Amino acid sequence: MSGSAQSVQGDSLLRLVQQVIDELGLPQTNFVINAADNTSRQMGALATRVGQMLTRSFDWSFLIREFHIVVPTPVTTSGNLTQNSFVITNIPPADMASLLPSKMIVSGAADIPGTSATSGIMTSTRLVSTDIASNTATLDQPVSQTGTAVPLLFRQDTFPKPADFVRSINRTHWDRSMRWELRGPQSPQEAQWVRSGIVSTGPRRMYREINSAYRIWPPPIGGQDTPAELNAEYIGNSWVWNAAGTAGSNRFQSDSDTCSYPDDLMIMGIKYLFFHIKGFEYTKLQDDFERDARNAMSADAGAPTLNMTRTAWPIFVSPSNIQDGSFPGNFGNP
Repeated sequence: MSGSAQSVQGDSLLRLVQQVIDELGLPQTNFVINAADNTSRQMGALATRVGQMLTRSFDWSFLIREFHIVVPTPVTTSGNLTQNSFVITNIPPADMASLLPSKMIVSGAADIPGTSATSGIMTSTRLVSTDIASNTATLDQPVSQTGTAVPLLFRQDTFPKPADFVRSINRTHWDRSMRWELRGPQSPQEAQWVRSGIVSTGPRRMYREINSAYRIWPPPIGGQDTPAELNAEYIGNSWVWNAAGTAGSNRFQSDSDTCSYPDDLMIMGIKYLFFHIKGFEYTKLQDDFERDARNAMSADAGAPTLNMTRTAWPIFVSPSNIQDGSFPGNFGNP
């Protein structure tokens, strides 16, 4: 996981609060987080609130992170199945540590598309839990037939999101191994259709965001489709920097902390929220804060130049280099 380079802002939380206090004509303080007076501590809490509001409002360039998923090769093992039972027994002990409850889908090797046999494990059956002491695994659906030492595949299809994840950035999800864009995010209806319907796979992987995780479909089979590297960009919430210059928090925890947002914007936000929470007239301060926020958003990371004319040098086939009719040219005598 990596993010954009970003220098630490100049003013600390203490300096921001002192500036607000000076502008409002209130008694000055030398502490914020552990201040003896309620006003200083309240302004410190409001500074955190301003940063969290700004994080939700815009895809700031300094909050953009990359998330990499390496889809591992399935765990190939075996076990005993009992009709109408949710439990697989007699799994080889050496394989138990590789099984990941809630992150894997389970199938018999005979259930993989292209084979004619079946193990009795229903499609899209998930691994719920494991018991290493008894070498057993519990599924979310019962099996439909009994078998001994049935070949099994445990395939990871669910990958936790980063700890600082706020939201995805659309159209950044790619399968770099296959060099094509992932399809998604899936709606609940589409997810059930591909996992439960007759036609459930295609040439491209799909993804769904569920339970603070990415879930892909189809799950890996092995061979050429693993290991696969998937990549996505997202907005993180690590906007607070400590005194050592390390970003890793979404709230101020020390008077010496700084943040990625412009100092003037933070000062305007603290004043606006302070007046609002105290029951004072805050409309003008709100307008000033929102105007400054829009200006900061428009200046963040720049913007591409939009050309409203026809592309001068088309790379692919387009109306710029293909005639309207009679392509590739006249047939017969002119």
